[in-house]
Amino acid sequence: MFLSISQVSNIEAENEIRLRGLRTVVDHLKGMKLGLQILEDLSVDALAQTRMLWILWPDRWFMPPEIEAVKKRLEGGMSLLVTSEWSGIENNAEILNSLVSDMGIKFNKDRIIDPINAYTKEELQGKSEKGAVSDKVVEFIKIKDFSNHPVVKGIVELAYYSGCSVTAAPNYTLAKSKFVSFSDVDGDKKWSEGEQIGSATTAAYAEYGNGRVIALGDTSLFTDKYIKFGDNKKFFVNVFNWLLRV
Repeated sequence: MFLSISQVSNIEAENEIRLRGLRTVVDHLKGMKLGLQILEDLSVDALAQTRMLWILWPDRWFMPPEIEAVKKRLEGGMSLLVTSEWSGIENNAEILNSLVSDMGIKFNKDRIIDPINAYTKEELQGKSEKGAVSDKVVEFIKIKDFSNHPVVKGIVELAYYSGCSVTAAPNYTLAKSKFVSFSDVDGDKKWSEGEQIGSATTAAYAEYGNGRVIALGDTSLFTDKYIKFGDNKKFFVNVFNWLLRV
């Protein structure tokens, strides 16, 4: 999905229906007097009024003119948020890489698993009790390592659900998993020989021309179901404020 955020203070009813799982995002943008439009393509004309473009977990390949149009708008000052998911779903990591590889960012074909720093089934259901012991949901992990950047200012913990890792230069890393996590390539949620163990980047940023870019390996953390966990909502506000330069 492609979401265009602009100065036009309007969110069409049809778009609101299609964005039911992003009610918190929609309401926040309304409060900022910003408009939100679902784009079917990324042509120069379609992006003309776009202040910030959010590409969520794409399920189709970009056309070469679309890639050029996005880069041109970034050079002119547009901002870009790209969010992936577990890369075993619909080739979304490879699709995103066709756009962001020139920006110093790469989405990896994996899913980050952490058998220690993970939420429990009770926490996921909102029924956690102090001292209770429960099975860990190892793909629903707690991110607690952050860089010194406005996007992660005041963030203590992020809830990261079944997301992939991101490769970026160390100075452009925003958040990382703990050293006990590993890169699950085959999707079985268990460590296998050849799968990398250790801290992995989950969020990164870049600058392209006059534009700002943020890459997240998880789209779920901004959905209504998961934005209530950890500091996800505050992180969402920080991300949007930095990209929108407010």
